[in-house]
Amino acid sequence: MGKSQYTLSNGWDCADFLSDIMYGYRNDLKRPAPIGQYQQDYPILCDIANKIEGITNPYKAARVAVRLSEKYLKSGQLHPEMSVIDTSSFSDEVAGHHDIRGLERVVVNAIERAPNTTVPCCTPACNEPAIKKSHAIQRNKILSSIVNESNTVLQMKLHPDEDSDFVQKVGWKDASTFPGFCMSCESKQFSSAETKNAPVNRNTIGKLLWRAMCFTRYRRAVEIQKRAEIVSKPKAYAIADTLSEPLVPLNSALIMKTRISAFRALDIWITAFEKGHYGLAERFGYLLLELESAPFVGAGAIPIHYDLNRNLISSPRRFISANSYMSFTSLCSAGKQYVVFGYDKTHKTAARVVNQLAEQSPHLISAFLPQLVIANSDTVYMSPTWWELEADELDQHIVKHSFFMHFAQMVFPWWGPIKNVNVLNTFRL
Repeated sequence: MGKSQYTLSNGWDCADFLSDIMYGYRNDLKRPAPIGQYQQDYPILCDIANKIEGITNPYKAARVAVRLSEKYLKSGQLHPEMSVIDTSSFSDEVAGHHDIRGLERVVVNAIERAPNTTVPCCTPACNEPAIKKSHAIQRNKILSSIVNESNTVLQMKLHPDEDSDFVQKVGWKDASTFPGFCMSCESKQFSSAETKNAPVNRNTIGKLLWRAMCFTRYRRAVEIQKRAEIVSKPKAYAIADTLSEPLVPLNSALIMKTRISAFRALDIWITAFEKGHYGLAERFGYLLLELESAPFVGAGAIPIHYDLNRNLISSPRRFISANSYMSFTSLCSAGKQYVVFGYDKTHKTAARVVNQLAEQSPHLISAFLPQLVIANSDTVYMSPTWWELEADELDQHIVKHSFFMHFAQMVFPWWGPIKNVNVLNTFRL
C-alpha cells in the first residue's frame, strides 16, 4: 500500500502534515480529533486516491473507493470516525488565495457542469449512455413556478469564487440537471410523472424520489473523483509548498472520506429502492406535504442525525453507522404543490423522524420545513423574485440559518414559518 507520491520541497511528508494547529472534529460535541487519527487516515486515503484517480466512470471510481475503505476499515487501518479541518485552521490569506480557490473551483464545476466523458444510465441493466442533462426536478411544472423574468432561479450553495453570498443565479434549464438517464429511459421511466395531471400515487412518487436520490449519488461520486485527483496529483502539494500550508491536500483527503461514506449509504439505499421496484414495496413509505405555495423547490437526500426533539439519534461522524436517509423532492400535480419525503421503514431513525413530523400541526411543519430541506443542501433552488423583493429580514435569516446549520440539528423553530410557506395537508402513501 502506498501514499501519495508527492512531498513538499522542504521535506514535509504525510507525517509532517500533522501538527497541533489542526482543528479537526471527530465527535458530536466537537472535541478536537486526536492527531493519531490523521496519522492513521492520511496515507490510507492517499492510497485510495491513487487507485481511483484514473477511473473515468464516476460510479465505478466511487464503488472502488468504498470497497477499499471497507477493506482498510475492517483491518483497522482506517479510523472508524470521520474528521474535517475547521476553516479556522487556515489564515484568511490562505483560505482566500486564488490557487486554493482554483482547486475548489475544479470540484464545484465538475459537480455542476455536464461532464466531458460518457456516464452510464442510472436504470439498472441499461447499458446506454445517459444524456448530459436529465432534470432531477419537474422542469415545466414545479421549477417553472419559481423562475423570474430572466429565466433564472437561485441555487443555495457556496462557491469558491464568491466571498459572501450563498445564493448563485442559474438558468432554469440547467437547474437540477445531471447525466442521469438515457433518452429511452427518460421517456419510459418519467413521462407519466411529468404530465400536467400526473396522479399523486406510489408509482409517481417512487419514480421521482428515485431520480432525486440518483441525482445526489452522482454528485457525491463526482466529488470523490475530484478530491482523489487533488490528493494524488502534484498541484495541491506545490500550492502547499508555496504557501507553507501543509493542510491543503490533507483537507481534500478528509473531505473525500466523508463523501465516500455518503456515497456508500446512498448507493445501498438506492439499490434497495430499485429492488423494491422503485419503492413500491411495503418496505418504503412516503409522507406528502401539500403546500399552498413555496418559494423554494428541491430534490435530494437528507441524512438523519437528530429527531424533532433535538435528540442525537445517529452520529454524523461515524464512517459506517446506523444512520439512514430520507429522500425528498418537490412536485406539482393538478395545480397543487407538494414536498414529499421517502424513507425505508426498516430504518428506525428515519421512521422515527417521519412519525414525529406527521404528528405535528401544519403550522409547525411549515416552520420546520426549511431546516429539513435546506440544511446543508446544494440541491435546493429558490425564487429570485421572492428572495430579492418579498422576503423580509427574518425570512432571509431563517433561510441562511437553515442552510448553514450543521447536520440539520432541528432547532425548535420558534420564529414560525417563512413567508409563502404554508402546509395545507399531510398524508401518507
